[in-house]
Amino acid sequence: MSLITVIAKEKYCCVMSDGRVVDQETGEVKKEDLQKFINYDNRAFIAYAGGKEMCDIILNDIAEVKTYDFDLWLKAFQQLFDRYQLKDLYLIDQMRYKVSLLFGGRNEKGEIEIYSISSITGAVEHYLPQNDQVAVTFLCSENVGDGSKVMDFLGEKLTNGGHQTPSQALSTMKLTNTFVSDVDWSVGKKTFRMVIK
Repeated sequence: MSLITVIAKEKYCCVMSDGRVVDQETGEVKKEDLQKFINYDNRAFIAYAGGKEMCDIILNDIAEVKTYDFDLWLKAFQQLFDRYQLKDLYLIDQMRYKVSLLFGGRNEKGEIEIYSISSITGAVEHYLPQNDQVAVTFLCSENVGDGSKVMDFLGEKLTNGGHQTPSQALSTMKLTNTFVSDVDWSVGKKTFRMVIK
């Protein structure tokens, strides 16, 4: 799988991904340096985790970005999940494909807005941090359980290290990536990051 982490406040949004790609069938590490998000003019992003082949298909089916209305992005992804029957873990060549996405950035009103959508649960989460609120979300494999240990670790590091600046958030995200990679072999230590202000 992967670890994708997003920390967002009213004035910034930080995105971090690990770079490891694993063959879901054999468990072989195929790559260590894949940036698992697309950067749209340092204003918006789409980050992805799950079966790389299906993620590539979904992302290739998304037309060129002409709007920063993230509600429309959500509807487009939901339609693609339906088209490929991902909510039912559609079998392609006898493999179960899972796709999880985090996306957002500065919307058309200039606000930081984040969405996540998962073919595994069908769940959609939405974040629009205001004032001093902090939105924290991530995608990771079930190798680390239900994610509560990751969220506890993130929360503790944000409390101790702060989150007033993007550099503080990125430091916490890097520590979290190291923590997860130590318990989940499918997450690599090499990371890629993006900051939207």
